[in-house]
Parts: sequence; structure tokens; C-alpha cells
Amino acid sequence: MVVIHIFPDDHTYVHGDMECELDENGDGIEPFIYKEGGVTVECYVSKHLYIERANGKNITKVVHTCTSWSDDRDAYTIKNKKVIGLESTEHGMNRVYITYTEGKISDIKYSRREFGCFAIGDRAPNLNSLI
Repeated sequence: MVVIHIFPDDHTYVHGDMECELDENGDGIEPFIYKEGGVTVECYVSKHLYIERANGKNITKVVHTCTSWSDDRDAYTIKNKKVIGLESTEHGMNRVYITYTEGKISDIKYSRREFGCFAIGDRAPNLNSLI
């Protein structure tokens, strides 16, 4: 493993020094591994996908980033391999906070304006479909 530096951009969820393997050309191979405290993030920058794990084991968050506006992302909170929450941003400032209970949307809260097609009772995405 070597350490490379990933610079912040519209599509980075985390950035900084990360570990990775190198290919035969000396380029980093994804996932790039970001570690801070007890959190490890597998970074698939080219796919705009970030998988956060507590203590390198259980998935606690899956983040999909977007390059259309800075800070746009869908950050899914995971517990026991199930989606229990979603924080989604649009245009960097509009946010929606969704709570899932028993696999369905049980609460929706917006900051600023409403966006998206969320409705109480909609099913939570499956963890496998997010990664």
C-alpha cells in the first residue's frame, strides 16, 4: 500500500491522504482508503461512491456524490445492514432528512425548499443496491 493525496472537489465526500495499491503504470487503484479515528472510508472517486465503516467492519454510511453542484450528495445511514436514514442535498443548500422505520419512510423534513419524489411509506433502498 502507498499513500496518495486526493484533493477536494465537487464529487469528493472525504479528501486528503489515502492508502491504495498501484497498477503497473504507478496509478492508484480504487478503492482509496481514508482513515480517521475509528472510521474507514472506501473511496471509489471515479464512481462517486464512498462506503464508510466503523472500526473497518460494519457499514455505517453509503454516500453518492454529484458533480453538478458543490456538496450535492445522498448520504444513507446504515444500521445492521439496513438503511435507516438519508440526508440528500440539492444545489448545495437545499436538504432533505429522511427517516426509515421498518424499511419504509416514516418522516421527511426539508430545509429550504422541497425537492425529489419522497413520500411517507416509500420503501427504503436495499444496501446491496447502494453499493
